Amino acid sequence: MKKIVIYFICVSVLFSGWQAQNTGIDVNLNGIFFVDSLNGWAVGDSGVIIATNDGGNTWFLQNSSFIKTFFGVFFIDLNTGWIVGDSGVVLKTTDGGNTWTVKSTPTVNELHDVIFVNQFRGWAVGASGVVIGTHDGGETWAEETSGLFPWLWGIDALDTLNVWIVGADWFNGVGYILHTSDGGQNWIEQNSGTDRDLWKVDFIDNFNGYICGKDGIFLKTDDGGDTWNVVSMITQRDLYDLHFVSLNKGWVVGDSGTILYTQDQGSTWASQQVPIPDTIILRRVYFVNDTIGWICGDRGVILSTLNGGFTSVYEKFDPDWRVSLFFKTVLKSGRETPLILSNIEINSIKIFNTAGQVILNENNGKINLKSLNPGVYLINIKLMDKKMIGAKIVIF
Repeated sequence: MKKIVIYFICVSVLFSGWQAQNTGIDVNLNGIFFVDSLNGWAVGDSGVIIATNDGGNTWFLQNSSFIKTFFGVFFIDLNTGWIVGDSGVVLKTTDGGNTWTVKSTPTVNELHDVIFVNQFRGWAVGASGVVIGTHDGGETWAEETSGLFPWLWGIDALDTLNVWIVGADWFNGVGYILHTSDGGQNWIEQNSGTDRDLWKVDFIDNFNGYICGKDGIFLKTDDGGDTWNVVSMITQRDLYDLHFVSLNKGWVVGDSGTILYTQDQGSTWASQQVPIPDTIILRRVYFVNDTIGWICGDRGVILSTLNGGFTSVYEKFDPDWRVSLFFKTVLKSGRETPLILSNIEINSIKIFNTAGQVILNENNGKINLKSLNPGVYLINIKLMDKKMIGAKIVIF
């Protein structure tokens, strides 16, 4: 026997785009990474490492024994991850961050970004054209020189052979793009067509990739970088990071709380609202699928979304609606619990757990709560006229 309590609430609060999470810290966060919808890490100034195992509802500190700045973090699975930062430091964990071990590297320059394509092969890039690589999971590192001397800010790799790096030459005013197709034995400069600093790169496959950088610069390619095209943007603010979850859909973040979204390969962009002061710089964005993502930035800010950051569909909600929700308080085995909305046609009903995972998805106006364990759930009801309503369900 189950008892259900339902709270009817405004969806603009429950499913309203980006929400600020409580990190408990006030230092700048420069990198963030999640392995799934629950487990993630963020790193920043003063050797800060914070972690979560509930999607960011709570964050806790992990000990790094390092007081300088961290810039990048990457995990290959729930246990194994790496952090890079000041003075050529690389940290590694094999227990989810409970313990971090400093690894020797051949550089004392800042390392800005790190990526692995499997348990063994990885790269890190940084100041003065530094490219270091490992073949043993980060136990040992060796220089894999780029042959150039800009500041290298971002790296992306599809496999053990194909890697792209972006950077900036502040003296000559050139945006750098480097590519290797042989795993780093040779690095070839690609023509960026811009004098703007380039900060992050993201490839979807061997052909389609995207780059963001200074003054709102955004580049894209559909031929592996042989040609890069500058896309006209709706902002001239610096864009520090980007993440595409598919060929068409992606986000960029940057100065003054900027979050932009595209669903057409960057041809057009829309701004997304943020619940923080517009003085905050947003430095990294990461999504585990096309709806669940996080952004980190200055002063300990972490934002999260369960719906891709959208708010516009909920802003159309008519406050004069009269919606009645009737739930049976006692469920018998095998019985459906009807959800009744007076004189309103339902398109679909979805129920989410608090981690943002879809638990039930129905299109017939009824939901079967038999399979739900005691706990808190969120319900999203889409109507035929595209408007939405929402509620919180507590089963005990």
